[in-house]
Order: sequence, then structure tokens, then C-alpha cells
Amino acid sequence: IVSSTPRVGNSPLSWVSDRFGLRAALLFIFLICTQGLFGAITDSGYFTLAPHGDALANYWLFAIVYSIIGISLATSIDERRTAEDDAKRVGDFNRRIVESAQEGIIVYDREGRILRWNPYMEAMTGLGEAVCLGKRASDLSPSVANTAVVRYFMRALDGETVASQPQCYTIPESGRRVWGRSIHAPLRDATGAISGVIALVSDVSNLVESEKIRKESEDRYAQLTSLVPNGIFCADAEGRIQFVNESWNQISRLSAIEAQGALWSAMIHPDDRPGAVSAWKSSHLAGQIFEFEYRLVRPDGSLRWVINRSMAQTDVAGSLSGYVGSLTDITERRNAEQALLKRVLDASPEATLLLANDGSILASTAATEWGFGFTDKDLHDR
Repeated sequence: IVSSTPRVGNSPLSWVSDRFGLRAALLFIFLICTQGLFGAITDSGYFTLAPHGDALANYWLFAIVYSIIGISLATSIDERRTAEDDAKRVGDFNRRIVESAQEGIIVYDREGRILRWNPYMEAMTGLGEAVCLGKRASDLSPSVANTAVVRYFMRALDGETVASQPQCYTIPESGRRVWGRSIHAPLRDATGAISGVIALVSDVSNLVESEKIRKESEDRYAQLTSLVPNGIFCADAEGRIQFVNESWNQISRLSAIEAQGALWSAMIHPDDRPGAVSAWKSSHLAGQIFEFEYRLVRPDGSLRWVINRSMAQTDVAGSLSGYVGSLTDITERRNAEQALLKRVLDASPEATLLLANDGSILASTAATEWGFGFTDKDLHDR
């Protein structure tokens, strides 16, 4: 807030102009000069003892001196009026700032009494400025005594600027309950001495309520996903994990903290990773659900076969915001399928190889070992 102290001098002329006004002072000077001219011409008054020529010369000197005094007086009054106009403009400017501010402004004296309470505070609390002036914050809301506001006020009086966390205030007179976040700063006078405290207050009731709703929603989501046997995960637009449930932790053997921020693809077996990542990108670009089987590598190096199903999520603007998906452990099923396939192959009298889509060998019959000397282990993944 800009200082509104007038910038004027303390000269005697300023004192005269304050009490008699410019017109009266100039009229007084004019009368004195007229009286002096009359005395010089008639050889009377102040000029009776001087020769006639000297009397006129003295008169002109007399008139010049008083003219200078008049001009100085007029200049002083003009400066005075300019300073007063500046002070009025500054005061009006300060008032408009306080009244139009989209934050609450409270001005306290050193004893904590309210000196200013702007319209934002009136709308926020339902209390008009007339009700609040001269009172302390604790008089308006006794709940202030249970917050850190008093401590912030005292720190501001010591010269600190202190920002608070959201605080809840109950206003008995208006029946309102609001959440406010404030900044307390020292208020200094023209000499730099701390004369009080100014507080800027923001109404964060909607923000606090939204945060409460979001937290409750997250808690319900976490409780729900904890009951799901499949692993559930959420990732950002770059594929970095943001949330996992307990089942996902059990499958991967990673804690929620260890998983936070990790790329989902980093846990894929190196041989399976290129195909999985390519399918991930093409599925989401086409707006389709991604589904892929791959081997997941645990921190201890052990492998688990999993099915990853996921879909992209978008924000209100339609831009990609992340992914949500599930992870299903199919290791036992894969092992059972492999065992059954092995029994079928071993029953075949022919040397037979079972190939994957990429041409790698998945399994071979016993006749292959008899005929070529390669065991199933030797051929696997070649």
C-alpha cells in the first residue's frame, strides 16, 4: 500500500496559508503596498523622516520585498495543494486496491485490534467491516485461539513474513465455517517502525473440500483394489507406475514404494520386451485394449508368466493422461500347458519341434533326442 503522507514543508508561509488562505494573504500584502505608496507620496506614515526621493525609493524596495513574499507564499500554497491532491489520489488508489482485492486484507494495530477489513473478508465471513473494527480476531472467532494465528501475529510483529497452512475458522455471529490460508507480514510506518500487522487471507474452503473428496475417493479405490486377486496398476503418460495394489506387489515382489516411478516395461524379460512394448504402443494408438503375455522378472531373478491388460486414459481435453491396467499371474497355467504338451510330444514316434511365432524352439519330442542327440533343454529358445 502506497504511503499517503503529504510531502510539504514546515515554513512560516505554510503556517500563514493554512490559517488565512491565499486570497487573504495577497490582499493583505496589496494593502500594505498601497499604504506604503500613499505614505511615500504624502510624506506620511513610515516614510515621513526620509526625503521625498528617498521615500519613493524606499517604497519600491518595500513593494519588491512584499511582492517576493507574496510570490513565495503563493508558491508554498500551490505546493501544499499539490501535496494534498497527491495524498488524496494515493489514498483513493489504496482504497481501490483494498476494496477490489481478490484476497482478504486485514490490518491490525500492535495490540491485535482490527483497523481494516476489506469487502473480500466481509464476503468470506459474513461480517461487515463496522462489526469488526476495533475487535480482535479471537473476538470474532474464538476458534482462532486453537490455531497458530496468534503465533503468526507475534512473529510478524518481530519483523517476519509468515505463511500459514489452511486453518478452519468458525464464525459464531454469522454461523459460517470457513477454511483460510493466510500470510502475516509486518506493517511499517513512514519511519520504518513496525506499527502493526497486515494479513492477506485466501478462502480455500472449496480447495480443502475437493482435496477431502479426492482423498476419500482414493481411499475407497485402494480398498476396492485390495480385494481384487489380480494386480492393478496405474501409470502416467510415459508408462511410469503411479499406483499398484497388494496383488501386484505379490506378483512382482516389489513394494509400492519400490514400484513408484518405475517403467512398467523395465520388469519385462529382455527377450519379451520389444514385442510387448511394440504391442503396447500400437494398441493404445489405435484406441484398443492392450493385452500381452510375457515373462516378468522379479528382483531375485525368478520369472513369472503374466498377462498384462491395460487401456489408455485421457483428460478433459482429450489428451493422453496415463494408463490403467491389470496383471494376472498365469505361471501355473503355463507350466501345466507345457507339461501337457511335453507328454503329447513325447508320445509321438517322430522327431518333432514345436516352434513359436518368431521361429524359436519351444519344445521337442523324445524322438528328436534319440535321432539327433539334442535334448529339449539344448533346443529350447533356439
